[in-house]
Amino acid sequence: MLQLLRNKAQSTFIQIIVVIIALVFIFWGVGTNMMGSREAALVVNGEEISFQQFQRAYDSAYQRLSDQFGGNVPKGIAESLGIKQQVINQLIQTSLLRQGAKEMGLVISSEEVQTIIKEMVQFQENGGFSIEQYKAVLASNRLAPNKFESSLQYDRLSETAAREISSFVTVATDYEIEDIFNRVNRKISLNYVKISPAGFSDQVEIDDTILSDWFETVKEQYKTEPQLKLKYLAFTYDSVGKKIEVDNTKIEEYYQANLNSYKVAEQRHARHILFKAEENDPETLHTEQSENASEVLKLAQDGADFAELATEYSEGPSKTSGGDLGFFEQGSMVPIFDTTVFAMKPGEISEVIKTRFGYHIILLEEIKPAITRELQDVRESIVGTLQRKEAENIAFQVANSAYEGIIGAGSLDNYAKDNPKAEILETDFFTRSKPPETIAGDPEFI
Repeated sequence: MLQLLRNKAQSTFIQIIVVIIALVFIFWGVGTNMMGSREAALVVNGEEISFQQFQRAYDSAYQRLSDQFGGNVPKGIAESLGIKQQVINQLIQTSLLRQGAKEMGLVISSEEVQTIIKEMVQFQENGGFSIEQYKAVLASNRLAPNKFESSLQYDRLSETAAREISSFVTVATDYEIEDIFNRVNRKISLNYVKISPAGFSDQVEIDDTILSDWFETVKEQYKTEPQLKLKYLAFTYDSVGKKIEVDNTKIEEYYQANLNSYKVAEQRHARHILFKAEENDPETLHTEQSENASEVLKLAQDGADFAELATEYSEGPSKTSGGDLGFFEQGSMVPIFDTTVFAMKPGEISEVIKTRFGYHIILLEEIKPAITRELQDVRESIVGTLQRKEAENIAFQVANSAYEGIIGAGSLDNYAKDNPKAEILETDFFTRSKPPETIAGDPEFI
């Protein structure tokens, strides 16, 4: 039984809340059938997305939200931000793109995936790919290499499909534009008489036979979902974990074992002046913008205030802030821009460089060296993580004991009488599509 409970450990509402449910009543609507697989959270064009896949995606989104709040997500924030619906939309979009890729015969090979991984800065040391760094980063994020590589392959396949689909788009002809304009803007003057069926209702007689025949043709519209009403016991991580004291030695050991996850990469603060000239623009524009950039570069090199030059001459969105790009990590900008910035010294002004956006002049303001966050800065987060791990074991044991007690007592109600401290939770009637708020974020429970 304990192992069975462990297999259900991925629930978010009770978070391995072990639940003992007493089914009070099931109400079936007229002719209702449960359609689809019990294992599928979503079905997209026949492709099933399992509850486990949804749960992993939801947990990942929730963890990103948790990180933004330092590990303590305010109550109700996930619901107000619609995290669940965002995850559903993303899973559907990814599935559709993947199906589209299959229809188009698109394939992402293992070699391509390996190339992508080797180019990711997170897995590099001393300017090159490091297998040790790769394994360490995945381990700190609790990811298995095969699952990460499979996910990366799916992501790249989706991106490729989206790019291929967008290439089908064509510019409308003058005739098509005129036709659309006329359909939207054409106006007519119309005289009409409105005849409402309601005006003849007193001339219509409905007997039971007519009503019964009509109902037979439309009764599908009156089907309702099955409804459940539940009683259950819940043993949450929160209720158990907060009572657990974590030893300082364990905190230190966890910190040292996960040191890579507390590293903050070097950041650089730069300004730039942009003269726009995109790849498809005429060569004459490129020549003109390159010359303009060279002239402004001379002004900057002669001591003119760089921020004022950016405000006056830049054609980028940062011109209103003097070309300020703020701090950013390596890999955040387009390659040539990124390489230039991370080869400069504070106060240095670059030569004119060309990117797909146009011609840039860059000023490096300052550098924030790479650091590793101190233990005292992440201590609270580590304590929460260790409390949760210990709470899992305790919750399993307590829940298993309660289950055996319920079996022995013969019912949940009898168990509650013998154990006054046991709090029985109860729901009203609800459907699968509209569960109570307390379990709405937990597909595994539903």
